[in-house]
Amino acid sequence: GVGEGLVQMQQMKKSCAVLSGRYCTDRVLEKDYKLLDKVLGTGMSGPVHLAEGKSDGRKYAVKSFKKSGLSLKNRQELKNEAELYLQLDHPHIAQLSRVYETDKVLHLVMEHMEGGELCSRLLGRGRYTEEAAAGAAYQMLLAVAYLHAPANQIAHRDLKLENFLYERKDTNVLKLIDFGFAKFWDPSTRM
Repeated sequence: GVGEGLVQMQQMKKSCAVLSGRYCTDRVLEKDYKLLDKVLGTGMSGPVHLAEGKSDGRKYAVKSFKKSGLSLKNRQELKNEAELYLQLDHPHIAQLSRVYETDKVLHLVMEHMEGGELCSRLLGRGRYTEEAAAGAAYQMLLAVAYLHAPANQIAHRDLKLENFLYERKDTNVLKLIDFGFAKFWDPSTRM
């Protein structure tokens, strides 16, 4: 039935993420990235650190999860989040570059978004022009439409202004972040 097909599709997508070489269980983060002292923000899992790629010199955001305090179910959910996020490829979704998993920790290495939150920029300006508001809304809707498309069938489940970041301070390019509550969904069932 539809449910079995969805499960098979999810398993295939997960195995593709692992096979892509971007989900690393045999390599440590520090081999490829230098963690810098700067903390970019703090989420429910703890601080998000700035890192520098050793091979390309680019800046990245690294979100780390200690596995010791997590139940087996929560560990699996975290792994599923990482595998789901690795599949996404859209200009308005911040890219998850790599995942590093050890016995003790799971690191998500993400595109560094230097421009700050949509919420902060809006509060700083006081208000957007109609044109700027339309541009921001359009980019947000493009990201959500991509997630909801039949090829992806992903519900983000935490859409808010704080989860849309600007690529750089001098641009208006917005990208969606934080897939901690995201789930695959079956369009034939209610959420």
